[in-house]
Amino acid sequence: MNRTFSALILWAFLFLFASPGFACDVDLANMLFGGKGDDAFIQTISRLASLTQSVGKSAEKPDEGKANLKNLMNVWIEFDNRFSQKPPEWASQDTKWTAKIKTLTDLIGKIQKFLEETKINECHIAVTELHRRILQLVETMPMPELNRKLLSVSGT
Repeated sequence: MNRTFSALILWAFLFLFASPGFACDVDLANMLFGGKGDDAFIQTISRLASLTQSVGKSAEKPDEGKANLKNLMNVWIEFDNRFSQKPPEWASQDTKWTAKIKTLTDLIGKIQKFLEETKINECHIAVTELHRRILQLVETMPMPELNRKLLSVSGT
């Protein structure tokens, strides 16, 4: 029964997060983070997740993939400038914060390289890893236990 419930939650999460509209991501953030969907950090994480999916979906079309990557990189630069040295208060105790940010930066660089070399499979693998690691940025964020379980199930 527990495994069935976990699978159902995972499918619901994937369905919501794979939705093309940004509003769905904000609704998901509200659900997971207790109504904090208007928080700048959560909004940016949600935008990054959506843009990462756009890059993955368009990787086989070089011009579209590069345009989506440019959008992702612009939002990433905003995020990095705002949160890398001064993370949200709840993340200030995360000793791995700087390493997490560097890993994301490196992954975006790899995605750019794979797109330029038209290595579609490698690009998709890197995009999937980037998406997973973006979600890991919120792992130390305070949230209700049920929401934390939902997030942990989605990250597996």
